[in-house]
Amino acid sequence: MITRPSHESDALRAALLDRHVGVTSLPFPVSSPETPLAGQGLSGLAASLGAALREVVDGVDISGLEAQMRSALPAPDAVLFLEPDVAVRVGEPLRSLVGSTRQIAVETHLGMDDRWATLVSAVVSVRHDGGVLSGLGDRERRLDGEAEHVVIATDGLDVAGIDPLLLQLSIAELGSRPLLFLPSGRGSVDEHLKSRAAFYGLSGQRPNTGSDLDAWIRGARLMIGRPSERQLVAALSAGTATLLIGEFVTGSGFEWSITHDLVSHARAPVEVSVAVEESLGGAPPSPTPLEGVETAADAVIEVLQRAVRPFEESHSEGVEESLEPIGRAAPEPTMSPEHERLEIDDALAQLKRRMGLNDDEG
Repeated sequence: MITRPSHESDALRAALLDRHVGVTSLPFPVSSPETPLAGQGLSGLAASLGAALREVVDGVDISGLEAQMRSALPAPDAVLFLEPDVAVRVGEPLRSLVGSTRQIAVETHLGMDDRWATLVSAVVSVRHDGGVLSGLGDRERRLDGEAEHVVIATDGLDVAGIDPLLLQLSIAELGSRPLLFLPSGRGSVDEHLKSRAAFYGLSGQRPNTGSDLDAWIRGARLMIGRPSERQLVAALSAGTATLLIGEFVTGSGFEWSITHDLVSHARAPVEVSVAVEESLGGAPPSPTPLEGVETAADAVIEVLQRAVRPFEESHSEGVEESLEPIGRAAPEPTMSPEHERLEIDDALAQLKRRMGLNDDEG
């Protein structure tokens, strides 16, 4: 199994071991700001230059992983991937080491990534007898002494999408339900939302990034916005009504849930306030039955036991939590001079993520 370290990969490995399947986990490295020298002399210099060239491509040096792959003998019956970009990155050295050994993808969410079709021989997905590996659980969080809260999901929002959403929320009839703004993890988006919520007369709270966001979603009456795939699974499996905003990529879990009428959908921000009131006025949806890691492990074993065939598409423990106040009574209307700067900051932040940099670098 070649994956980035995660709760999902740990859970799948444990489930396979429980089924007496031998699993060797080879962790895909994360980007590091500095690459240590490989050694002295020309051979060390060559190795260092090779690592540097690889890091120019994607910010990650996989020379250590390649050494682990060479030592993982005998050749495995299959190689499991959870992330398509990892499969792309290790594809060439893997082929040279294990040849035509079958490669199996395990989708962790509801989405079906297009890249799997050319990378692997089989895909284990909740859509095809598999199970999702994240977003499932039963822990719920509610605000003390409050009515059921409404979650505002900002994972997929950019700065330009904040004001239209806040405007619609300000004119929607929410009753006495408090607002809980989930952090996006991007400073430009989160700071802009914090500064503009007051302008629209909205107030609420925001948990810190490392808290159990899934539990807050399960305890909510409604989730609005553009969540992550994991957050979508948490809402569907708990029966939390969900209103997705905007257009979504074909094949994504969002598009799939819209097509199957599992969520409400507002294509444009102007539709949000009416859609919110309709969602809150009706009965809460029933939980969507989504199989989890046990089903995914069984599906992997079923793939291992059959002949290879072409692919056909047919919360973190131990984190101290805090809630940040968001917004206050609406002041006199003024324009925000910071809006354009924050849009630029957001674009730069997205570029850094694509280059494998964090907010402290470059």
